[in-house]
Amino acid sequence: MKAHFVTAVLAAGTALCLTPAFADPLEEQITQAEQYYEQGDKKQSEKGFDAVLSKLAKASSKEDQTQLARVLNNLAVLYNETNRNPKAEEYYKRALGLREKLLGPNTMEVAITLNNLANLYKDQKQFDKAEPLYRRAMAIGSKLEGPESSYMAMCHFNMASFYKSQNKLDLAVESYKKSLSIGEKVMGPDNSHVMDIVINLAELYDEQGKTAEAKPLFMRYLKATEPLFGIKDNDPNRTEKLKKVVAEMRKDKEMIGTADRLDKAISYQSK
Repeated sequence: MKAHFVTAVLAAGTALCLTPAFADPLEEQITQAEQYYEQGDKKQSEKGFDAVLSKLAKASSKEDQTQLARVLNNLAVLYNETNRNPKAEEYYKRALGLREKLLGPNTMEVAITLNNLANLYKDQKQFDKAEPLYRRAMAIGSKLEGPESSYMAMCHFNMASFYKSQNKLDLAVESYKKSLSIGEKVMGPDNSHVMDIVINLAELYDEQGKTAEAKPLFMRYLKATEPLFGIKDNDPNRTEKLKKVVAEMRKDKEMIGTADRLDKAISYQSK
């Protein structure tokens, strides 16, 4: 099962704001490509990044090289998400090298690319390569962002997924719990990313047969999800309505995973 909580960060600190008239045209193109990604239009996003990449191919200034590293990291995210892993690895490594050289080895930009490359290796089951990258990214993030930050919540979530991939379930549970504790403090208990942690931990408990631990988390996930479909907690027909939502989701291949989660949560209501 792939993790759902920000396992790959497309761009750090991208602000969706009006671009000044004197702004760098390449910066405008990069920002536009990032916005396409956020809107779910990966095809247009990749097209935009490719256009900038061709313009930066022979760039030599520090500013241009910094932009190049950002574009390489972002394209690597897209390649990874579309199963072009050899190209993703190549671009992550290039982005990492540039960021370390230009910005220094202990910056958040470096930490982000380290995390992304570690996720790629984890998905390929190259655990020996992934773990030191995760550790280094966490050390940088803890120093720069603090041990309790949204970034560190993400790091602990990624470590949980890393442990789960190796069937180290007790370690995975502890990492999910750390991620949840931090996430609730810094993002709020109802944040969508926090809900991703909640449902992943619930599923892990379920796989371990720990029904008592899983049930309150599944119920919390349902309570947070129901308003998205206009269903109220006290609606006497809420279960039937949720099952209809699940049935509709199953018609869309991209929504099957979410449908499975809702179905499992619904089943826990009677346990």
